[in-house]
Amino acid sequence: GADELGADDPGADELGADRFVMDYLVYSHKLDKLAAEGEGLIVTYDYNKAQKAPLPEPVRRRIEAFEGKALS
Repeated sequence: GADELGADDPGADELGADRFVMDYLVYSHKLDKLAAEGEGLIVTYDYNKAQKAPLPEPVRRRIEAFEGKALS
């Protein structure tokens, strides 16, 4: 399982002003086992201005509510 691979709990952590880190696990139902684990750096982006954008406060609050803790 995930503990055997040393995976972090899936979810978000390290919220920044314009980004957050998402840990994830991919489970294969066909193989009935963990198929992959990873980490993604998610950066908010304003395509109209062609630049990074602040993480919207409602998104930040929702992530923290889902995780059950304040993140920074």
